[in-house]
Amino acid sequence: MSLPQYTGAMVRTATVEVTGSSMAPATSSSSGTTTEKMLVHSIGGWHFVLRSVPCFATGLSLGDIVHCQERDGALHLYGVSVRGGASTLRLLIDDAHEPLADNLLCDHPAAAAGWPGMRERIAGQLTTVGCTVQRLGRHLLAVSIGPDVDMTSIEQFLNELAADGVLQIQPGYIHQ
Repeated sequence: MSLPQYTGAMVRTATVEVTGSSMAPATSSSSGTTTEKMLVHSIGGWHFVLRSVPCFATGLSLGDIVHCQERDGALHLYGVSVRGGASTLRLLIDDAHEPLADNLLCDHPAAAAGWPGMRERIAGQLTTVGCTVQRLGRHLLAVSIGPDVDMTSIEQFLNELAADGVLQIQPGYIHQ
């Protein structure tokens, strides 16, 4: 049995309009709407599997099968055809808990000890329990929690950090 050969035409980026996210970037498309580009894998018939964790588009999750169309030479995402079963959270890590400030080492105890910053420690713990984590900038994590990961324990872990002022949690799409 031979495995399918992946070609560049099978993996593309799709653009989706972003609405309702207070964490959305201040950039916008030529039409004046805020957009996010995501990696998708073609499965035929203008259907694609979402292969990146959405950072700002709140109605999508890693693994969703989405419907896209070509417009003005670019692929645009128009909706979810089949849910993949994952949930998405966005985490904003507070500056006070990071050993780096303005790209320079500061007096933070973690920096002096050579430890990774809080963002990297949180990302590492989430990855260890089976989540997929995408980093954006120095403070933002987009987290995909698959259907086989215990959402209750993830929520408890993150809520404790939020209560301590370490991070802010903003849900993306929560699978029921």
